[in-house]
Amino acid sequence: MDTAFHSSQEKINNTWQNGCGITSAPAASPAGRADSLGCVQLTVFWERMTAQFGAAYAQSVAKDYVFAGLGGRTVEQALADGEDAKVVWRAVCETFDVPERLRLFPGDLGVSVAVEYTFPLR
Repeated sequence: MDTAFHSSQEKINNTWQNGCGITSAPAASPAGRADSLGCVQLTVFWERMTAQFGAAYAQSVAKDYVFAGLGGRTVEQALADGEDAKVVWRAVCETFDVPERLRLFPGDLGVSVAVEYTFPLR
């Protein structure tokens, strides 16, 4: 294995572990943020990336593709710089033909989903 790649991947995994307080990084989640909402957003982000591109190509896009909408940074660079996962995802959507069903993050419409539980009275 390429030493530079291994070192880079280790750094990414450490960022994810330290940012989200977990002990092992999901394969498709190379960067993290300190707050739990950021971790949730990153989880949604990587799920969308994987759904759009497939696991291997999602990693390639994140590592290699430079986005004008991210100020000339890659996805990995933007996330490592602390850019919000929603902002990064929107840049991906603007650049690639992402289907509408994958474009919105939970809560983007300003509507929270309430679940009502009813229990039968005996």
